[in-house]
Amino acid sequence: MHTVTEIEEKIRRRYHQPKGVEQFGIEPVPPELKTVRWHDIFSIIFGFALNPGSMLVGGMAVVSGLSFWGAVGAITAGVLLATIAYTITATVGVDYGLPGQVSMRMVYGLRGAKWVPSLLRTIASTYWFAYQTVAGSLAVVAILDRWTGTPHSLVTVSVIFAVLQAIVAIIGYDSLKHLSRIALPFKILILSFVLVLLGTHIDPNYAPSAVFHGWVKSGADALLPASEPMQRRRRLARRPMYSRSPLSSPPAGSSCCCS
Repeated sequence: MHTVTEIEEKIRRRYHQPKGVEQFGIEPVPPELKTVRWHDIFSIIFGFALNPGSMLVGGMAVVSGLSFWGAVGAITAGVLLATIAYTITATVGVDYGLPGQVSMRMVYGLRGAKWVPSLLRTIASTYWFAYQTVAGSLAVVAILDRWTGTPHSLVTVSVIFAVLQAIVAIIGYDSLKHLSRIALPFKILILSFVLVLLGTHIDPNYAPSAVFHGWVKSGADALLPASEPMQRRRRLARRPMYSRSPLSSPPAGSSCCCS
């Protein structure tokens, strides 16, 4: 029997990977590393939902012509549809420690799993990474411009933002897990403060109650958890590998999107 350290070192040498990053790719995760619990998964999923890209998706749905409830229904339906496929894949990951890329062999076969899921994940990764980077950078630039009173380059901020995301992805799941534990409380507090400001602003352009015809003020931002479903499934395809039991992986409907 080999220890976890020996297995990671063997994988690192085989793929010529640097130390200090996540070593497991298509290899099954040893039981000793399956320490993730439900609260870690929840923090990651809920944190994913609270981002400028998700807000922009909901806003664009309304701007494109959908009513508020039509946008909520369309995004929710997409999330629920993706949840079915994700739950099946997540079960295999929890039971056998396999990533989604490997578990898809039971659907597409050995060769098909190398091309079909890889192509879809590449397309989803490319467009969503770019979209999320630009959406986040626009928010950062707007804040910096207001705070400093001087204009900032969107390209420069986007490049820095993209590099930070890449670093987290390269280091692997542990970095994402710890970052989510720290960032989620701050994101909730900041966004709650923003919602209060939007709901109480005296400018006539800020009228969230009009969306509900006076039902609930500031309710328009209920679109926050309704992020783009396919990309979140791609991101989380590896997370069940580190869960010890199905109870530790996200249940259907968790965090409003079961990502």
